[in-house]
Amino acid sequence: MIYLDDILILAASRQEARSAVKTVISLLQSLGFVISTEKSVEEPFQSMEFIGLVIHSVPISFSLTEKKIADVKRLCKEALRSNKIIIIIIIMY
Repeated sequence: MIYLDDILILAASRQEARSAVKTVISLLQSLGFVISTEKSVEEPFQSMEFIGLVIHSVPISFSLTEKKIADVKRLCKEALRSNKIIIIIIIMY
């Protein structure tokens, strides 16, 4: 089975978003993909968490989640205390 994750659909209006979601679902199903309805969000939102970011559609902006902010602060404090920065850990966050 092939998995396809994290599809973001942006539209100018709620109705356009609903229509686009139906189109994408229909297309994916016609290509043989199985849609996981329990993991899907089919109703439009103006703000939601997506792939670790909070996306705001009005105005279009992206921000880190509170957890990500706390993780970055913790990593910075650890780096300052140890006088070295481990690049691999920073990239993970």
